[in-house]
Amino acid sequence: MNDTMASNVIQIAWRKHINNNDPFYDFSLNPICSEIEHHIVYDWIENYYCEICDKRNITYRCVNCEYSLCGKCHKDKCAEADISNIFTYDTIRKLIIKFKKRLRDDKLYSWIVRRSAGTDEIYFYHPITNTITYEYPLSPRPPDSPRSVIAV
Repeated sequence: MNDTMASNVIQIAWRKHINNNDPFYDFSLNPICSEIEHHIVYDWIENYYCEICDKRNITYRCVNCEYSLCGKCHKDKCAEADISNIFTYDTIRKLIIKFKKRLRDDKLYSWIVRRSAGTDEIYFYHPITNTITYEYPLSPRPPDSPRSVIAV
């Protein structure tokens, strides 16, 4: 199909869309933020409304779609991510303290508790054997052997 044929097809489809208001011929662009997160930038726009609080004259908008936020709601969104990171870090820190105490109580002094930087998983490291395990290093005592039980 050459360029003139393609432009004729588009013009015919556009005329049908205008005349019939058929949604099949809707050539409006879909925002890409339905697949990726919004890319918010500072941009003062009058007569736009905040998506969260409906305040007029927004100060932040997405570069890919019509999503817009006022200054207050934008600060709240940014703080929401920071607070989530703080709680996650605090939870991991408390788990590490708990496992250190448990290792001390079980007299496993050679084991060290660490956090993996990439995945935030807690693991146990033994520097003498240079081993890593993601499970607590103390295994339960195995059951007694049947030979050790003396039949009466």
